[in-house]
Amino acid sequence: MKTKTFALGAVAAMAALASGCSDDDTKSGGAAPSAYERLGGHAGLLAFVKNEVENKVLKDSDLKTYFFNQVANPIPAGHPSAAQIEECFTRLVASVVQAEQYPGAAVRDAANTNTPDFTCRDMKSSHVGLNIGDKTFDKFVGVLAGDLMGLVVADGTMLTAGHISQSEYNVLAKALTDTKSAVTTPGAPAGPGPFVPATPSAYERLGRHQGLFTLVKTEVEQKILKDTNLKTYFFNQVANPIPAGHPSAGQIEECFTRLVASVLQAETYPGTAVSDAANTKTPNFTCRDMASSHVGLKIGDKTFDAFVTILATDLMPLVVADGTTPKSGQITQAEFNALAAALTGTKSDIVDPNAAPGPAPFPG
Repeated sequence: MKTKTFALGAVAAMAALASGCSDDDTKSGGAAPSAYERLGGHAGLLAFVKNEVENKVLKDSDLKTYFFNQVANPIPAGHPSAAQIEECFTRLVASVVQAEQYPGAAVRDAANTNTPDFTCRDMKSSHVGLNIGDKTFDKFVGVLAGDLMGLVVADGTMLTAGHISQSEYNVLAKALTDTKSAVTTPGAPAGPGPFVPATPSAYERLGRHQGLFTLVKTEVEQKILKDTNLKTYFFNQVANPIPAGHPSAGQIEECFTRLVASVLQAETYPGTAVSDAANTKTPNFTCRDMASSHVGLKIGDKTFDAFVTILATDLMPLVVADGTTPKSGQITQAEFNALAAALTGTKSDIVDPNAAPGPAPFPG
């Protein structure tokens, strides 16, 4: 699919296939060939996978639409070719029968000019953004399962080249179906059907990290630091040099950006140290929690409210009604409410109960 690594997953569940045989497979004089050997080793598995992808999946009117990156010319950077996907899937199958390592070395395909060497990925990251619904997933698995069934012989039957037992098939089928939660997207059209792009998340609509950073920078530099009262609380940031242990305005902007992104469940907070060479005493600052970030600032209730009001007022023009499809640069009312709740929820950590309610300048 888009990243083209349809990994079987559920490796632990495949332990039963490690030997490729059971008591029924054992001949007098030694063990029967393993499932990997009976299926032709790497070359045999690759031939099977290649047939599934090229003659079944890529010819299905619905499923082929999820491979839009693979049929693009050139394939977008970071995405594998169909051949690279086939090799990754083959390695995955081989690894679950403990015959090969996954992901292994990067897969080479010189024809994929933007990503000639592609490293196979896990199931979840392989399907990000594909918006796959339940029945579309079931259709894909049904194609593979249907062709695997042709290889099955009853348990207790002597296993020969090209065959697997019913028990082995059951384990393979379970490994496939167990990947459903990693592959499908909650809220996607159930299907089966062609690819339908998901509505971009609020994080994406707001320009991801760079877009949020620009928004935060504007708020800090054009609003907060120009407000008669609020700017006085940034006395460390305008000192020269900034006292050791304190962040610059730029470091604060990056930390606040990460905090907003974490509320949108798109980034982790605090993340790595934020660099600013101009802050000579603290060129690498680690973002802190709200309580420790505001110790000693003596912020009162109404001073806090004035800060939040500036942010909320500038977010409001981005809001569209719930039920409306938001466009780039827009958020829904529910998303605004979640952001507002996250901001106001920090009040007890930031406000000093002994401070004058304000709004007022820093009483230092």
